[in-house]
Amino acid sequence: MRFKGDSVFSLCLLLFTAVLVFLCFSYNPTARLIPLVLGLLGLLLLSVQLLLEISPAGSKNLMFLKDKGDIFSVQGKAQFYPSQTSTFVKINWLQVLRIFTWLAVFVFFLYITYPLVVIPLFIFFFLSVEGRENWRRSLGLAAGTGVFMYLLFSLLLGIF
Repeated sequence: MRFKGDSVFSLCLLLFTAVLVFLCFSYNPTARLIPLVLGLLGLLLLSVQLLLEISPAGSKNLMFLKDKGDIFSVQGKAQFYPSQTSTFVKINWLQVLRIFTWLAVFVFFLYITYPLVVIPLFIFFFLSVEGRENWRRSLGLAAGTGVFMYLLFSLLLGIF
């Protein structure tokens, strides 16, 4: 059993989630359903994560749960500057500007048109152009998102 900083953080997060699950029992039965389900799911996932972090046998037996980095990890080589002790990563500011431009255009079109049309179109164009995904996959994801949003927000909730 080994405790590192990640394990201590996972333990604190597990305890915090356990307290939130315990507190949701003070809600009335109708209001406690979603927090209870999400809290119990969080407790389950955090327990698995903590067991994998502190137990060497767990990480060997469950290789498919091995840490592969997060979605925000930088792909590329870090540039070392000899005068500094820390590592700096060169940021492609043009790519950052393009992402913010996509988001600004998305918010603008959300403001002037119907969200059930704009969101699937945004997903399709963003995945096709910026993500360089296959147009069939982009169209499928956009259509799936559109159908899900229509079913949830229009039919079930009656918002749009």
